[in-house]
Amino acid sequence: NLTIAGLNHTGSVNITIDDVTLEATIDGDVATATFNNGFNATQHTVTASYFGDVNYDNKTESTSFSIAKLSEEIIVESANVTYPESLVVNVTVPVNATGNVTVTVTGMNYNQTIKQNISIGDNKKLTFTFGGLGADNYTISANYSGDLNYTEYINNSEVFEVGQLSDYT
Repeated sequence: NLTIAGLNHTGSVNITIDDVTLEATIDGDVATATFNNGFNATQHTVTASYFGDVNYDNKTESTSFSIAKLSEEIIVESANVTYPESLVVNVTVPVNATGNVTVTVTGMNYNQTIKQNISIGDNKKLTFTFGGLGADNYTISANYSGDLNYTEYINNSEVFEVGQLSDYT
């Protein structure tokens, strides 16, 4: 909301955030504009321009504000398997996240770029498949690189098991 000091202003105000401008009609000395642009987490400039009327001169004022990055947890899921099955690890990130996810297993890093068209509800799921692992417990960690709107996230390690084959029949 933008409140205009004084009484009985008429007309409208142009409200600009970065390069997006909306016209807001003055009602009771208040002009309201709703921006649905999904602004990135960064510093933004807002400018309000009143063009005046018979009682008031035109006036333009600017200020700035910041939108902080979100800190979202990524989820790492897998089920224990039995040798020689492949270990499948799913990593879930927020639906509008971009960037990369790196999964580390046996000291090796495996990287995937988050695709824009793969989403499940409010999240995106990336799948990593590890074949050829011997029977053992494996510590897996996942790291998210962060982007314009989300901070980097380092997942605490999860331990998954590739169990021994119980019989040879």
